[in-house]
Amino acid sequence: MKFGCEGFEVSKHGLGCSGLSGFYCHSKPDSDIISLIHPAIDKSKHYALVGVRDKVEVATKFGITYEDGNSEICGDPEYVRAACEASLDRL
Repeated sequence: MKFGCEGFEVSKHGLGCSGLSGFYCHSKPDSDIISLIHPAIDKSKHYALVGVRDKVEVATKFGITYEDGNSEICGDPEYVRAACEASLDRL
């Protein structure tokens, strides 16, 4: 599936991992997360990663900030860069 306007292509299948990060509940141990992700990559060869398992694309969601129990949509360039860099640091 084409993503954006620069010809980048990604699979329609994905593995959402927000629930592993502590966003919805307590964070899981790294060993549990790794034992989930590796088989997911291996099994994905049946879908769209045939021959390119070494090129798995990692995406991050951002844009909603929370303060004092209120959410706000935020997309200014400084926030986008900071959110992406923080996501890479967590990897």
